Amino acid sequence: MTIADVLNLSIPENFGADDDSNVTPAMEEVYEQLDSSVRTAYGASKFVIFLNEKEVVKIPFNGSYYYENSNDDDDESEPIFDSFCTEDYCAVEAEVYTHAVVAGVEKFFTKTEYVGVSASGTPIYVAERCERTYSYRTDGSSCSKDSLTKAKNMNSSLPSGFLGLCIDYAGEEAAIALNKFIEEEGIGDLHDGNLGFRANGFPVIIDYSDFNS
Repeated sequence: MTIADVLNLSIPENFGADDDSNVTPAMEEVYEQLDSSVRTAYGASKFVIFLNEKEVVKIPFNGSYYYENSNDDDDESEPIFDSFCTEDYCAVEAEVYTHAVVAGVEKFFTKTEYVGVSASGTPIYVAERCERTYSYRTDGSSCSKDSLTKAKNMNSSLPSGFLGLCIDYAGEEAAIALNKFIEEEGIGDLHDGNLGFRANGFPVIIDYSDFNS
């Protein structure tokens, strides 16, 4: 699959997951246009297509589904779409990355950039593909003890083990600059699922749009 293929996708106007993170009919419409071998993922604010070994495509959701009983006499319910999403969180991420470049901390973030609109007018973004992290990589056992101690003293919203790895790979000053940038930009939701590593082990933040911040 190529970027051109993604730009040819028809994305429904009511594109979103439901409040239990289940696949919705609108998402099924997109799946039907993809080859079954294409790997995908999604969260609360965006849909991700693993394009190749180096890139992922990010498509913003423009709302979410919730369920309401269709009949008081039974437990059946039907999904109702809510256009809650007033912000394109992929655009937020792309903008934060430009700020990271200015601050000189972009090496700690996967680059996200706008590439165009789909056949149906939905904005499409491409980001660097990295391995998603797991708790054993952020619990402090993967970085040096000295770096872990320094990371804990920084009072960061990042897991100390992850920040310790930032110190190991880039130095204490760079990690301090990263921590300052995160505070100034108000980046939150920095759990393991939004953190990752490049092939050489360098720690990176892979999702930093801070949904509903």
